[in-house]
Amino acid sequence: MMSVLAHRFEGDRLMVIVPDRLSDLIAKGEITARYYNPGELFKEVHLVFTNDDNPPLEALQQTVGDAKLYVHNMPPDSRFFIRTLGWQPALMGAWTKRMMQLAQSVKPNLIRCHGADLNAHAAAAIRQALNIPYVVSFHINPAQSAIVWPGGTKQKIYNFFADRLACRGLRAADLVLPVYKSIIPYLEDAGVKRYRVAYNVLGAGARSKNNFELSSPVRIISVGRLVVGKNPENIIRALARLPMVHLTVVGTGPLRDYLIDVASKAGVSDRCDFVKSISNKDLCDTLGQYDIFASHCDYWGLPKAVMEPLLTGLPVVMNRREGEPFAELDELAMLVDNSAEGYEEAFGQLIASEEQRRTLGESARSKAEKLFGAVSSETSYVEIYRGLLSRGTAASAAQ
Repeated sequence: MMSVLAHRFEGDRLMVIVPDRLSDLIAKGEITARYYNPGELFKEVHLVFTNDDNPPLEALQQTVGDAKLYVHNMPPDSRFFIRTLGWQPALMGAWTKRMMQLAQSVKPNLIRCHGADLNAHAAAAIRQALNIPYVVSFHINPAQSAIVWPGGTKQKIYNFFADRLACRGLRAADLVLPVYKSIIPYLEDAGVKRYRVAYNVLGAGARSKNNFELSSPVRIISVGRLVVGKNPENIIRALARLPMVHLTVVGTGPLRDYLIDVASKAGVSDRCDFVKSISNKDLCDTLGQYDIFASHCDYWGLPKAVMEPLLTGLPVVMNRREGEPFAELDELAMLVDNSAEGYEEAFGQLIASEEQRRTLGESARSKAEKLFGAVSSETSYVEIYRGLLSRGTAASAAQ
């Protein structure tokens, strides 16, 4: 058991309202122990899905530790967005009432929402009616995401109403937990007053990189969704004048075939492997065997796929963002121009110097452990939950 194991309050129950389909994460091996019950603070955890997902309970159990796990499905109907004219509160009464009835039955001490979707709307209604505090972990900066990937007219209309829904749920929350610093400007623009940065809890299984001698050939890995905004084509093109380098690209997405063609035209197909997926455990176990991690991201955030190699001690090369920089990455990664020449120069420097690879990797690992290491992140969530529980207990006693 980890040192963050907290003293439990008699009868503590946590309700977690989840919009995601966890079956997909389980299939990819991306389930994290105690993710929904940090420090095993709660005796009961009720996972409430706002969809019809039915993930295997044995896989879900590890996300709540040794707490008793309950699963509930509370999906709205398939035309809910249209029928409620873009989630107008007055038109969501029937579904909201079902969520409130569930909360009355469960009697949670605290509600946590992952993202500010319909779950935060429901939590706000429960908060107002039953005085149960709720916290929202917020994982994106919607304003920046819309710039990077604006979509067509329908997507823009959907984003407009989704943003209104999110702002309502965020402003009413007892506390909002942005998972990286670059979300803060969005929260402040939205009028959110109560927030605290709390990095995502990652799995604790990554093996530290201790040997910085080069492989032969040099092994570079890039992991992430192959989409606009995370397009690694310049990483691939950088190999053209680095004949001693082999690149592994892990990920799927609409750009995959295009990137395979990029590798062919650059003449590096024989030194570039495309792997659709690898379990998170296997990835963490093998990251330290590579020499360099390379990534491209235009989003204004700290990708999980980059956090893991940083915690491993693998030297990370990443593009500089246009406009505002990545808040956490200035001292953790080697930042380069988003061009084949920029990546090529960085790879060349690191390949030429074992000392530079070791210094970058070990320094970043030390700083990353303090920022978002498994123990520090889980400890932070335990402290936050205990504070909210204490406030909720005091409020109940005052009534």
